[in-house]
Amino acid sequence: MSEPERTPEHASYAEVQARLRSVAATLRALADTRLVETRDVAPHDTIVTGVGGSEGPARLFAWRLGARFLPLSSFAFGAPHASRLVVFSQGLSPNARLALTDPRAFDECLLVTAVDPVTHPEPEARAFAARLADAGARFVAHGPAVESGMLARFVGPTVAAAAGLRLAAALGGASFDVLEAARVYDAPLDAPALGSPLALVAAGESVEALFGLRWKWLETFGEDPHVFDVLASAHGPLQALYEKNATWLAFASVEVDSLVARLRDVLPSSHVLHRVRVPSDPALAFFAATAWLDAALLATLRARPRDLRRWPGQGADAALYGLGR
Repeated sequence: MSEPERTPEHASYAEVQARLRSVAATLRALADTRLVETRDVAPHDTIVTGVGGSEGPARLFAWRLGARFLPLSSFAFGAPHASRLVVFSQGLSPNARLALTDPRAFDECLLVTAVDPVTHPEPEARAFAARLADAGARFVAHGPAVESGMLARFVGPTVAAAAGLRLAAALGGASFDVLEAARVYDAPLDAPALGSPLALVAAGESVEALFGLRWKWLETFGEDPHVFDVLASAHGPLQALYEKNATWLAFASVEVDSLVARLRDVLPSSHVLHRVRVPSDPALAFFAATAWLDAALLATLRARPRDLRRWPGQGADAALYGLGR
């Protein structure tokens, strides 16, 4: 009997599965890297940026440190004033380079990236990183070195989040244990395939921690899941989704159970609510939520196969994506 045809959709599923299986090991490898030396700069004098899959880790870092997140377009017409700049960019995308036009404009420029200025395998990115290093930029390195071929990044953003939280702790923020994050992420999971529209719900500071999760789903399925505070759900989101067959994911610690129960009470019978237990620490909650949503993404990709090496508008975004090259 001949083997079944290996379609691009099947190949995409296998590749995403392999990438997601590598996340915990890549997190553990991060724990063995040395932290960069930094200067004494107040959090309120620190600005942070990142775009696409790097926006979530950048926002998570800014929240943990008490710094100010700025969207990348803030740098399109000159650098905002601050003593420290922190840029998150896994592959040093052209857009991210807008923020890196002149590292000397800041007392300190930190780059959280997978591009090493000495060892990175892609010559152009390595050369650009080397020029930044010569200009005084310091690198907070994380893996994987290369994660290309698909619009969505499945490993890098999660590891960049850990690198950012580790950096925030070194700069005076709350403590963070990379190995504990790896253990939380690597816990056994059995998540179902999810329908759409999809709403991600949390409470308190965990709402900001969950923001980056929408990008991976958006770039994989072309659907933008909403992120809501559980109480904000009653101020428009519930009404907008009420007549649709919506799926709600409530990432909740024990303290939030009573609010999730109230959310369940207001949802119509056509809606599905999954309550996902996460730790009370919003930083660790991020990794528990990411692990669950990654498992659900894989189950959904099995149920709704897609060729992730092809996507709508492929190659048509140069006027925006190429700005900064």
